[in-house]
Amino acid sequence: MAELGARGIDCVAASRDPERARARLGAEVRVVRFEVDDARSLAAALDGVDALVLVPPEAAAETKCGFARRVAEAAARGGVTRVATVSGLSAARDEDSVSRRVEREVEASGLAWTHLRPNFFMQNYHTAYRESVRSGAIAFYTGAGRTSLVDARDVGAVAAAALLDPRWEGRAEPLTGPEAFDGDEIAAILSRATGREIRNAARSHEDTRAALRAAGLPEASVEASLARFREVEAGHFEAVSPALGEILGRSPRSFAAYAREYAHHW
Repeated sequence: MAELGARGIDCVAASRDPERARARLGAEVRVVRFEVDDARSLAAALDGVDALVLVPPEAAAETKCGFARRVAEAAARGGVTRVATVSGLSAARDEDSVSRRVEREVEASGLAWTHLRPNFFMQNYHTAYRESVRSGAIAFYTGAGRTSLVDARDVGAVAAAALLDPRWEGRAEPLTGPEAFDGDEIAAILSRATGREIRNAARSHEDTRAALRAAGLPEASVEASLARFREVEAGHFEAVSPALGEILGRSPRSFAAYAREYAHHW
């Protein structure tokens, strides 16, 4: 939203929890309440909107797909013309993945679409994984797998570009950072940023499950995260894509730069 606001675009955020959204987005952002299961609430939230960034919730597969379907259908009825869908890298290789199913729900609505397929967000490390990093032992097992982590702010910038530039219509873009790292390398970067030792400590997926539960994630999010970590272990998240740089005309933010900027969280 910051990217759109900087371009003079009138924006509104729709959330089930407006107060939480305002706390995260800033008081200057207009926030409206909506309930995806309430047709009147959904229509009111979309009133006057002509383009939409659709971010499905972290939830069980059927809930996530149902959310995408109801929002996309309501958007089409309400006069929205374009949508940027935030899905995931799994959509490119697995037609039955939740990410691809979400994309198909959007396509079925008839809206002009752009699908954004980001890798794991760097910001996970100071939100869902913060306590693990603070403890000095990263407890998320990925074996020897590598991840081309992407900064969520870069994904937001791409979403803004996709809504404003028709060149990206009908395209599905993989969004990654500039480098891929294994767990030991991620721990080393965080160690340098914080000035203290942070180890890559996890030795099994059970370690991951325990850490995610301890972080307070709902069970559906725990299991979805475990599935993604297994994909990392298998090497499915290591590719580095040029798409983000091509769309934004600049290099993606690096994980080292992110770690330095957010070091105060750890």
